[in-house]
Amino acid sequence: MNILGLEERDILPRSWQDVVDFIKREDVQDEDPMLQTNNPDKLKDHLRDMKRVIKKQIEDSRKLSTPPFLFGIVVATDKKDDKNPTAVILQSGRLLEVYLPKDKDILPGHSVKISSQTMQIVDWGQEYPFGDIGLVRHVIDNKTSEITYNNGKRVVLNGSYAGKIEAGDRVVLDSSASIIVMSLGKSEQRFLYGCESDVTWESIGGQNHAKNKLKEALELPYSEKDLFKFYNKKTPKGFLLVGPPGCGKTMLIEAAANSIAKTHGQKSATGFIFIKGAQILEPLVGVAEQTLEQIFITGEEHFKKNGFPAIIAIDEAEALLRKRGSGKSSDIETTIVPVFLSQVNNSHSIVILATNKPEMLDEAVTRDKRINHIIEVGRPDPESAKAIALINLKDVPLFGLSKDEMIDYIVSELYSPNNVLYDVTKVDGQKITINLSHIINGAMISGTIDDAVSVALDRDRQSGKQTGVTTDDVKKAVQGKVKAQLLLDHSHDIAEFVKDFVDDVISVTQRQIR
Repeated sequence: MNILGLEERDILPRSWQDVVDFIKREDVQDEDPMLQTNNPDKLKDHLRDMKRVIKKQIEDSRKLSTPPFLFGIVVATDKKDDKNPTAVILQSGRLLEVYLPKDKDILPGHSVKISSQTMQIVDWGQEYPFGDIGLVRHVIDNKTSEITYNNGKRVVLNGSYAGKIEAGDRVVLDSSASIIVMSLGKSEQRFLYGCESDVTWESIGGQNHAKNKLKEALELPYSEKDLFKFYNKKTPKGFLLVGPPGCGKTMLIEAAANSIAKTHGQKSATGFIFIKGAQILEPLVGVAEQTLEQIFITGEEHFKKNGFPAIIAIDEAEALLRKRGSGKSSDIETTIVPVFLSQVNNSHSIVILATNKPEMLDEAVTRDKRINHIIEVGRPDPESAKAIALINLKDVPLFGLSKDEMIDYIVSELYSPNNVLYDVTKVDGQKITINLSHIINGAMISGTIDDAVSVALDRDRQSGKQTGVTTDDVKKAVQGKVKAQLLLDHSHDIAEFVKDFVDDVISVTQRQIR
């Protein structure tokens, strides 16, 4: 027999029980009978090694058979009784009152380790700040807050964040969604207009009707406060700007934000929250709704702080507020639209929606006392085009013509009937053309002037002379615009053009690029 490398002649115990008893003994002396062998030194080393191995196995076995520790969060403490202070712990949705360890300064909000057998605190617990996210609607008191959670409302404990959170904060909840374990702050501040916009009403060429309607609604309630009070006239809830892309809807929104800020003595557009409709759409149910609610809470905080409404502008509004039941899969609008309507009804903010597809908006959005001021932002006519050209030619050097003459030339080229994009044939044989002027917008006018400057700059770079923009440069820029438009899809513009006689249309043919 060989035991840990020992031969029979080295160790001849009376029984294996003697070996077990030997190992169990705490202290082993050299004169122990078990060590009285032919080779005591070797036996002593091997037996001590055996004792260490078995002790480790016993310790490992004890650890593996020990019940797991639980984690909980301290809700409140009661230290009135110095000898037996207690704490209320939230553990898996249950409230437990246990004794506080006297050697640890445990406070509400702390995570603690709990014995699964006695449910008493045995140690500090490591912080694990993960869980579902809620939105603080209202801080009730130092201990509790009302939050939006899973499309509903819930009162939760502030925990260690008492006094550190406010309405509009996004917070992480524990596994039972009962106590706040982390504050994420107001992440939706990303929608606040981050720079000082210098767009004013005067910066916008044309669109006089739209500008006057917005100025009347945004400025008069404050500049003519007594008159509005006499008629009990309320500040409008919101506006809907309807018009093709590139016609100045975004600029009108920026000018409106600056206007209302300056009316209240502010130098910049504070409280201007600008959103692209698709920006807050999320695949998970409830996330987009929570984001939208937080945006309105941010607007309310601005009103409380500054005394005048924030402007919440949603561009491409049809992406967010489309007709309920029109979705192809998730029908997310069935939850977003009601949240939006609820927020508008209870908000001090002024909401401005912008879209080029008003037919896609849910009808409830534009109902009276909601977004009921509908303003058409149309394509510029020749006179409006001149106003836009004047703004864009402000610092442009010209050659051969005065500024007024060049403006007239630019407009005549852009609105020329020779810039044909499509031929429309009607059932009676009549042919109608869709020209560049039928799809023109302010951005196109501005872009044409910029392209003309590029043509002039390239010519001067090659000749080594500084001349200025010529009529030939403008002509080349306009021709480039026509070619570029022939590469694009104008289905929406064509449908708009023929809507009054669509049943009489036989064909629509695109002109070839020359």
